[in-house]
Amino acid sequence: AFSHAQPTVDFNEMNPTGNALVNPVDIANAGDGSGRLFIVEKRGTIRIIKDSAVLPDTFLDIRNLVMNSGERGLLGMAFHPQYPDSRYVYVNYVKNGTIITTISRFTKDPNNPNKLLKSSEVIYITQAGEETNHKAGDLAFGPDGYLYITMGDGGGSYGPNDHAQDVTS
Repeated sequence: AFSHAQPTVDFNEMNPTGNALVNPVDIANAGDGSGRLFIVEKRGTIRIIKDSAVLPDTFLDIRNLVMNSGERGLLGMAFHPQYPDSRYVYVNYVKNGTIITTISRFTKDPNNPNKLLKSSEVIYITQAGEETNHKAGDLAFGPDGYLYITMGDGGGSYGPNDHAQDVTS
Protein backbone atom coordinates (compact mmCIF):
# COMPACT_ATOMS: atom_id res chain seq x y z
CA ALA A 1 0.00 0.00 0.00
CA PHE A 2 1.17 3.50 -0.84
CA SER A 3 0.17 6.77 0.70
CA HIS A 4 0.93 10.29 -0.40
CA ALA A 5 1.52 13.31 1.81
CA GLN A 6 0.06 15.61 -0.83
CA PRO A 7 -3.03 15.16 -3.02
CA THR A 8 -2.62 14.52 -6.73
CA VAL A 9 -2.76 17.77 -8.67
CA ASP A 10 -3.70 18.08 -12.33
CA PHE A 11 -2.51 21.10 -14.28
CA ASN A 12 -4.30 22.65 -17.22
CA GLU A 13 -2.37 24.87 -19.62
CA MET A 14 -3.46 28.48 -19.54
CA ASN A 15 -2.52 31.33 -21.85
CA PRO A 16 -3.85 34.40 -20.08
CA THR A 17 -4.86 37.46 -22.03
CA GLY A 18 -4.52 41.06 -20.93
CA ASN A 19 -1.54 42.87 -19.44
CA ALA A 20 1.68 40.89 -19.15
CA LEU A 21 2.76 39.70 -15.72
CA VAL A 22 6.04 41.18 -14.42
CA ASN A 23 8.42 38.87 -12.53
CA PRO A 24 5.79 36.58 -10.99
CA VAL A 25 7.13 34.81 -7.89
CA ASP A 26 4.06 33.27 -6.24
CA ILE A 27 0.53 32.16 -7.05
CA ALA A 28 -2.42 31.66 -4.73
CA ASN A 29 -6.08 30.76 -4.83
CA ALA A 30 -8.37 32.44 -2.32
CA GLY A 31 -10.38 29.26 -1.80
CA ASP A 32 -13.57 31.27 -2.15
CA GLY A 33 -14.97 29.46 -5.19
CA SER A 34 -14.42 32.46 -7.48
CA GLY A 35 -11.85 30.68 -9.65
CA ARG A 36 -9.52 33.68 -9.40
CA LEU A 37 -5.76 33.19 -9.27
CA PHE A 38 -3.65 35.76 -7.47
CA ILE A 39 -0.18 36.36 -8.87
CA VAL A 40 2.50 37.98 -6.71
CA GLU A 41 4.84 40.15 -8.74
CA LYS A 42 8.27 40.79 -7.23
CA ARG A 43 8.01 44.51 -8.00
CA GLY A 44 5.35 44.92 -5.30
CA THR A 45 2.01 44.13 -6.90
CA ILE A 46 -0.53 41.32 -6.74
CA ARG A 47 -2.51 40.76 -9.93
CA ILE A 48 -5.63 38.67 -10.54
CA ILE A 49 -6.29 36.19 -13.32
CA LYS A 50 -10.00 35.56 -13.80
CA ASP A 51 -11.42 33.44 -16.64
CA SER A 52 -7.93 33.27 -18.25
CA ALA A 53 -7.58 37.06 -18.35
CA VAL A 54 -5.21 39.22 -16.33
CA LEU A 55 -7.43 41.90 -14.83
CA PRO A 56 -6.28 45.48 -15.51
CA ASP A 57 -6.33 46.63 -11.88
CA THR A 58 -4.10 45.32 -9.09
CA PHE A 59 -5.34 43.43 -6.02
CA LEU A 60 -2.55 45.18 -4.10
CA ASP A 61 0.04 47.74 -5.18
CA ILE A 62 2.75 48.43 -2.60
CA ARG A 63 5.60 49.23 -4.99
CA ASN A 64 6.53 52.28 -2.91
CA LEU A 65 7.00 50.01 0.14
CA VAL A 66 8.96 47.24 -1.61
CA MET A 67 12.66 46.97 -2.46
CA ASN A 68 12.64 45.34 -5.91
CA SER A 69 16.28 44.44 -6.45
CA GLY A 70 18.15 41.16 -6.74
CA GLU A 71 16.55 38.63 -4.39
CA ARG A 72 14.49 41.33 -2.65
CA GLY A 73 10.89 42.25 -3.45
CA LEU A 74 7.31 41.21 -2.71
CA LEU A 75 7.95 37.50 -2.27
CA GLY A 76 4.82 35.74 -1.05
CA MET A 77 1.22 35.87 0.10
CA ALA A 78 -1.35 33.76 1.92
CA PHE A 79 -5.07 34.11 2.42
CA HIS A 80 -6.48 33.67 5.91
CA PRO A 81 -7.91 30.11 6.16
CA GLN A 82 -11.45 31.52 6.61
CA TYR A 83 -11.19 33.94 3.68
CA PRO A 84 -13.46 35.65 2.58
CA ASP A 85 -15.32 35.57 5.93
CA SER A 86 -12.03 36.78 7.38
CA ARG A 87 -10.92 39.50 4.97
CA TYR A 88 -7.18 39.18 5.77
CA VAL A 89 -4.34 38.56 3.35
CA TYR A 90 -0.75 38.21 4.56
CA VAL A 91 2.33 39.22 2.56
CA ASN A 92 6.09 38.87 2.83
CA TYR A 93 8.23 41.64 1.34
CA VAL A 94 11.57 43.39 1.73
CA LYS A 95 11.12 47.00 2.81
CA ASN A 96 12.15 49.64 0.25
CA GLY A 97 15.71 50.90 0.65
CA THR A 98 16.61 48.14 3.13
CA ILE A 99 17.39 44.48 3.64
CA ILE A 100 14.54 44.15 6.17
CA THR A 101 12.01 41.38 5.59
CA THR A 102 8.49 42.42 6.56
CA ILE A 103 5.51 40.18 7.29
CA SER A 104 2.26 42.13 7.28
CA ARG A 105 -1.47 41.81 6.87
CA PHE A 106 -3.85 43.70 4.59
CA THR A 107 -7.65 43.76 4.66
CA LYS A 108 -9.93 43.23 1.67
CA ASP A 109 -11.95 46.24 0.60
CA PRO A 110 -15.55 45.55 1.74
CA ASN A 111 -16.84 47.20 -1.44
CA ASN A 112 -14.53 45.48 -3.94
CA PRO A 113 -13.55 41.78 -3.78
CA ASN A 114 -10.68 42.50 -6.20
CA LYS A 115 -8.90 45.05 -3.99
CA LEU A 116 -6.96 45.12 -0.72
CA LEU A 117 -6.92 48.33 1.27
CA LYS A 118 -3.33 49.57 1.22
CA SER A 119 -4.05 51.77 4.25
CA SER A 120 -5.03 48.70 6.30
CA GLU A 121 -1.49 47.33 6.63
CA VAL A 122 -0.61 45.84 10.01
CA ILE A 123 3.07 44.87 10.34
CA TYR A 124 3.63 41.70 12.37
CA ILE A 125 7.33 40.89 11.97
CA THR A 126 10.40 42.68 10.70
CA GLN A 127 13.67 40.79 10.34
CA ALA A 128 16.92 42.42 9.28
CA GLY A 129 19.49 40.35 7.46
CA GLU A 130 23.14 41.15 6.92
CA GLU A 131 23.13 41.00 3.12
CA THR A 132 20.86 41.79 0.19
CA ASN A 133 20.41 38.17 -0.83
CA HIS A 134 19.30 34.81 0.56
CA LYS A 135 15.76 36.02 1.08
CA ALA A 136 12.80 33.64 1.11
CA GLY A 137 9.20 34.59 0.88
CA ASP A 138 6.61 31.84 0.91
CA LEU A 139 3.74 32.04 3.38
CA ALA A 140 1.23 29.28 4.05
CA PHE A 141 -1.36 28.37 6.64
CA GLY A 142 -0.99 24.86 7.96
CA PRO A 143 -3.80 22.48 8.88
CA ASP A 144 -3.26 23.62 12.48
CA GLY A 145 -4.33 27.17 11.51
CA TYR A 146 -0.87 28.64 12.10
CA LEU A 147 0.79 30.92 9.57
CA TYR A 148 4.11 29.45 8.44
CA ILE A 149 6.74 31.92 7.27
CA THR A 150 9.90 31.20 5.31
CA MET A 151 12.97 33.32 5.93
CA GLY A 152 16.29 33.07 4.17
CA ASP A 153 19.50 33.04 6.20
CA GLY A 154 20.15 36.67 5.19
CA GLY A 155 23.86 36.07 4.73
CA GLY A 156 25.87 36.56 1.56
CA SER A 157 26.98 34.05 -1.04
CA TYR A 158 28.06 30.68 0.35
CA GLY A 159 26.73 31.63 3.83
CA PRO A 160 29.91 33.28 5.21
CA ASN A 161 28.47 33.53 8.73
CA ASP A 162 26.84 30.05 8.73
CA HIS A 163 23.45 31.46 9.77
CA ALA A 164 21.62 28.61 8.04
CA GLN A 165 23.63 26.11 10.05
CA ASP A 166 23.20 27.91 13.40
CA VAL A 167 19.85 27.20 15.08
CA THR A 168 20.32 30.22 17.38
CA SER A 169 20.50 32.78 14.58
